[in-house]
Amino acid sequence: MDDVLKCELREGLSKFPVSNYLLKEYLNYVICLENALDFDLVNILYRDDKSQLNQLERILKKNLRILGVGQDEFKRKFSLSRDLLSKDEEKIHDIFAEILSVVRLCDDFGFNGLKKITARSKKGKTADFIATREDDKFAIEIKRVRMWKNYLEFPKDKDKIRHEEGYTLVNWGSPLDKGSVLGQLYEKIKSRSEIREQLLNTKKDFQCDKLLVVIDLGEPATALFENQDMSFLTTKLKQHFKLDTLQFIFFNGISGEIIYSNIPASQWGKLGKIKNSE
Repeated sequence: MDDVLKCELREGLSKFPVSNYLLKEYLNYVICLENALDFDLVNILYRDDKSQLNQLERILKKNLRILGVGQDEFKRKFSLSRDLLSKDEEKIHDIFAEILSVVRLCDDFGFNGLKKITARSKKGKTADFIATREDDKFAIEIKRVRMWKNYLEFPKDKDKIRHEEGYTLVNWGSPLDKGSVLGQLYEKIKSRSEIREQLLNTKKDFQCDKLLVVIDLGEPATALFENQDMSFLTTKLKQHFKLDTLQFIFFNGISGEIIYSNIPASQWGKLGKIKNSE
């Protein structure tokens, strides 16, 4: 990428002051990589996609308000000057799974007092957030699952997911099949063995009443999952983690749609329709 284009991209981001302050280091890092245009932030700046840039700015501003932190503290808590500086083009989506979840939990599920946890427990790792909903305090862990990595390609329509050999979501007569789409998701989440430790440590340290895992599924076809599939999946995951009261929210990080939740949502919308309370 030549210097003129780099300057144009920097200038494009500078028009969005919060995004610029929080993501300028990241942009300066990735535009020096050979595959810079494979990174979504670079791509939307290159295309001058004002819709997505405005949406990014709104989401970041809203996070600052909800969490009650300044920009420097926000950068530190979400490791925007450390973990984000990666050659992995998907890393920004891993971090933004948490950032998007802040808005989702507040706007759609009525959570209040969200706080990002950065200190480790005396016993080890902690969850990502604590928050309250009604009279309960929650320990909340956010995970983004990269469904497509080293797994089967998703079929494009629900009929194929339901009926074609190799794409059956659930084999109701036996444990989850590792070859099925739902089985892949189960294996991906089950492999995150740290979830149990993080939630239990946070529950003890912050006297939480309930435990919640929020899963961001970035693959568009996951929106085709049905309630019976997800209910079956969450039951199996609670058994695996040995946490009977564990609750789940699944949403699609691409579309912003809620896929499944066993916590009632106050409104079922999309992140693209965030209330503008600036």
